[in-house]
Order: sequence, then structure tokens, then C-alpha cells
Amino acid sequence: MLPRVARFIAGFVIATIVWLWISPLLASGMAAATEPLLHFDSRFRDAEISAYESTVSVDAPHGTFPQTKYPSDQLTFNLILLVALFASNPRPWRGRNRLAFLISLAIILLLQPLALLVTIETYYADFTKWGETQYGNVAANVWLILQMFWRLVGMFGAVFACWWVSPSRER
Repeated sequence: MLPRVARFIAGFVIATIVWLWISPLLASGMAAATEPLLHFDSRFRDAEISAYESTVSVDAPHGTFPQTKYPSDQLTFNLILLVALFASNPRPWRGRNRLAFLISLAIILLLQPLALLVTIETYYADFTKWGETQYGNVAANVWLILQMFWRLVGMFGAVFACWWVSPSRER
């Protein structure tokens, strides 16, 4: 049996290759899941979110707000770490490890549309002239703090938490 670090590295390499291949699919899924969430904000009720390759764009068909684009792979690469961590477990991809991985994968995939929503709101609140009239200073700062927290702590912390609490780590 391979040592834990070798399993981690193998999982990391395989996950990176697969992630590069499925990144456009992840972008499409994230765009589709985020659009209804964005519509909760009345300022974006006519927003259309679309994906092309690994880029997500937000469009306003009536010109009510500026168009923007985001590299969605910056919000999905934590999947590589998830796979690598579960690959490092003894008996990866069998029994309890597989079930724990699938549950963790579902949790991380459900968090990604929320991450895109925070990214969109942060961009408009903090980096556009349009946002200056639509958001107050407090709202703009809250969105920025949420964005910074997710990018620096949350996206990796969620992966580590899913892996750490999974019962498959012990055996």
C-alpha cells in the first residue's frame, strides 16, 4: 500500500487533470444554480448568467447594470484539494470513504453558487460606479469581507472540514 503522501500526490495530479477537463461543465452548473439566487436581489431581477468555457458572465438585457465576467475556475479549484485529501485516506474510493467523499462533494458543489453570488455582489458593490449608487458603504464592506473570507479561509476550510469529520479518515 502506498504511503499517505503518495496517495495525496496521486489524487492531486489526477484531480487536477479531471478538473481541467470538467471546468467548463462546473462553470455552466454554477451559472445555472446562481442565477435564481441572484434574482432574489431586486436590482438583478433581469440578470442573465451564462458560462462559456471557464468564464461566467452576468448580463443585463435592458442595460440596468454593467456586464461583467468572472473566471469561474477560481471558485472551483478547491475540488482538487477535496479529491487529494480523500485519496490520502486508507482504502480510498471504497466503502465508507466513497460515501463520505460523495457527501462532501455535494456540500462543496452546493457552496459554489453561493461563492459566485458573493463574488458578483462584491464586484458590483465595490468596483463599479453603478454600485456606488446601489449599495451603501456598510453593504459594500460586508460583501467585500464575505468575499475575502471565502477566498482566504472558507473555500479551503469547507473542504478540510468535510474531510476531517468524515468517518473514513480513521481506517
